[in-house]
Amino acid sequence: MEGFVYVRRMRSIRALLLLLALISLVGMPYSVLMPVFADKILSVGARGLGILMGATGIGALIGALSLAVRSGTKGLGKLVAYTSAGFGPA
Repeated sequence: MEGFVYVRRMRSIRALLLLLALISLVGMPYSVLMPVFADKILSVGARGLGILMGATGIGALIGALSLAVRSGTKGLGKLVAYTSAGFGPA
């Protein structure tokens, strides 16, 4: 319960968690539909699907490492907003 109270009080944490929930809800079909996209649209088969899913993993690794080397939180809100907005067109 303390965690919920903390999130309710901290506006920045609440905003990030709501954004994460929205991205997860909207982005879930991305991974579910990736095999259909690879097969029907790109016609690359299982090998191409592996490359696409691997590229997703590499992107996640780069994002995690870039956040890990940050020394502070200044500008993090804008970074999260921009990268979340970029998830749609990508």
